Amino acid sequence: MKKILLIILAVTIVGDIFIMVKHKGLIEGLDFGCGQYYYTDIPNWQHYFQGTHYESSVSMFVLVAIFFIWGWLMMKLWQKIG
Repeated sequence: MKKILLIILAVTIVGDIFIMVKHKGLIEGLDFGCGQYYYTDIPNWQHYFQGTHYESSVSMFVLVAIFFIWGWLMMKLWQKIG
């Protein structure tokens, strides 16, 4: 199992380096620094991150908490696998 995970990790790292070196996924003329991969492909992305435009029955605090809990659970899963 560890060999398969190492192969997947190596392929992922090589793929990441290829994407960064070849500048794949970038939109010409748009450079927002480190976050450009996250936001430039979402039209009007500011709309989703400004509290005055956010409409949901669930508060932003709860959603952010769920996000961090999910991250913590995934970290524990990877620690258990490794």
